Amino acid sequence: MFIILFLYFARMIVHYIMQYFLLKFMNVPVTKFRPLWYRIDLVYAPWLFSQDAAVVALGIVSNTILFILIDFLTFLVKRYCKCMPKIWYKVIAYYGAYAFLDPFIVLFLDTVSGNW
Repeated sequence: MFIILFLYFARMIVHYIMQYFLLKFMNVPVTKFRPLWYRIDLVYAPWLFSQDAAVVALGIVSNTILFILIDFLTFLVKRYCKCMPKIWYKVIAYYGAYAFLDPFIVLFLDTVSGNW
């Protein structure tokens, strides 16, 4: 159970931290970055629609890229060391599920909390 909760928060942190760094890179003003227990409030003022679209897409893509990197690291360790803890396979499976469900989780939580 601890793994599931830890990976849920890891997914959330990766999603919003990467969005925050992209906003800073594009010089978009960020007015609020407040972590809550179920999501992170990230309020910013984009000047163009393309900036907003890039921020939304990067949150999803960053979790997918991290999942691919974890999977590739596991492949390399398994190939060269011939061993891997059994718990690690659960980590990969749960994070992969969260990477796939990330846009739906964010949509659901934003809808329920009224974050438009």
